[in-house]
Amino acid sequence: MDKQTKSVLIWGGIIVAGYVLLKKPIDSILQTLGLEITPEQQDVNTNLVTKNNNGLDPTFWQQFTNDGNNILDINTAKSLANQIYNSHDWLAGGYQFDQVINAFKQLSTKEQVSYMSYIFSQISGGADIITWMGSSSNWTWPLGNRYSAAQIDTVIQYVNNLPNN
Repeated sequence: MDKQTKSVLIWGGIIVAGYVLLKKPIDSILQTLGLEITPEQQDVNTNLVTKNNNGLDPTFWQQFTNDGNNILDINTAKSLANQIYNSHDWLAGGYQFDQVINAFKQLSTKEQVSYMSYIFSQISGGADIITWMGSSSNWTWPLGNRYSAAQIDTVIQYVNNLPNN
């Protein structure tokens, strides 16, 4: 092997090894800067696009019944939707994810979640619950989203594990 080939192989090995060793820290930096999507953000994006058999879709409940009162009392749905919508608290440091996840944990089927999401869209002026959770708010500091992609993904995974009805 000549000197030039040996040099190319050594430098190639150094570059590959450097890439392998630095890929995770570089990905982390890019994700923090918002230049690369995290796996949680991908789950949220997929959920927003895919509405089939999805308890977070405000129309999903309609395939089971024409009357939401048969699946969840309207007052309960309004109470839980308001609990999520009003989950901010200046004194506690902004938006309170525990209030959101506790509201979802009071629901036992995707059908109930969907009906509550339907009521939520009426309360919030037509906003999809997942879009609303991930959008910016005057209550957040420093000018970020209401909830992180990881928190939203926690809600998505919880709902996905519920039975349909």
